[in-house]
Amino acid sequence: MFLAGVGYVAGLAVYLRSNLDALSVLASAATADPTAALSASHGLTPPGAFVLGTVAAPPSVGLAFPAGAALLALVFVGTVAKFGRGTAYLYLVGAFAPLGAFSFGTAVAVEPSGATLALLVVLPLAATLVFLGDVGWFLLSDR
Repeated sequence: MFLAGVGYVAGLAVYLRSNLDALSVLASAATADPTAALSASHGLTPPGAFVLGTVAAPPSVGLAFPAGAALLALVFVGTVAKFGRGTAYLYLVGAFAPLGAFSFGTAVAVEPSGATLALLVVLPLAATLVFLGDVGWFLLSDR
């Protein structure tokens, strides 16, 4: 699980690095009006368009982004299917959020940057970290 999270973060870094200008515009707009900043695109490349461009181009480091997202979802599905019970199935929401962002970005002309960041950064990283915390809590508990 940890390695899948690291692989996803490495791929995410490639995507975020390609959008540094848009992220700096977003950061400066967020200081003035956070709500308006998160509801506009600020030139952020939609994740679906980025993935389609990387897959169509010759092999490069950009392929780490869709590969990391697919690996994260696959590892979460396998782990939750084998060991999950109760609310553990909610981890799948965070694991599949990047894949949803890929399809959302190809279906919508202007994607709000807040939705993009939530689907690509907040949900998957929170799911991975909370899952690892739950596993640690379980391993340290008195069984």
